[in-house]
Amino acid sequence: MSVDLSELKRSDFPSCVRQGLRKLEEVLHMPPSPHLHDIQQHIMDQFIFCCRDSNSSKIRAVGPVEELVVVRELGQHLGKIVDTASRNSLFITLFHPSSHDPRTPHKLRILSALVSLAIATHNVSVLEATAVWMQQMCCLSGWSGEVCRGLVQDYFQLTPSSPPHFAAALRALPTMAPLFTANLITTLSQLYAKVGEDIYTLMQPLFC
Repeated sequence: MSVDLSELKRSDFPSCVRQGLRKLEEVLHMPPSPHLHDIQQHIMDQFIFCCRDSNSSKIRAVGPVEELVVVRELGQHLGKIVDTASRNSLFITLFHPSSHDPRTPHKLRILSALVSLAIATHNVSVLEATAVWMQQMCCLSGWSGEVCRGLVQDYFQLTPSSPPHFAAALRALPTMAPLFTANLITTLSQLYAKVGEDIYTLMQPLFC
């Protein structure tokens, strides 16, 4: 089964991210085959997680600013998907990690930023999809741990100068996304048990 990528190839950043997500979602609804798996990877590599210059056809890794744009586009697209199964399928395809894949650290960094944004913006769809992803990968896995380390830096290491909405977002988390919160606590408990730190002190913003 052929997949038309001609429109994608003509698109520039960040339009290629939006169109790439739509095309990837379309491909995921097709009958599975090795050929389609290669197409999925091609779409993610060239149009979603990397920037493509339509004038030169060169592929380059996204920079810090462009990475934030990718995170925003991911959050907006996932937040609009009504069907839970479709959203989870797309999410797991996008962020499926592998110890043999050099792209995994980059994807996990984007995922951590995406979850951080989802907490701040109350994007329940992303948080629910992340909860399923964590259970698929195992909450005690290194993959889940890597994502949660980013959240610790963004949210749990609060200072008196931190914006008030940071703590407010954490307090809303158990009600807003209970499964994600449970998985997050499990992962952080595992992480901090290894280094002997006080997990309650770390997570106090969730309960105060």
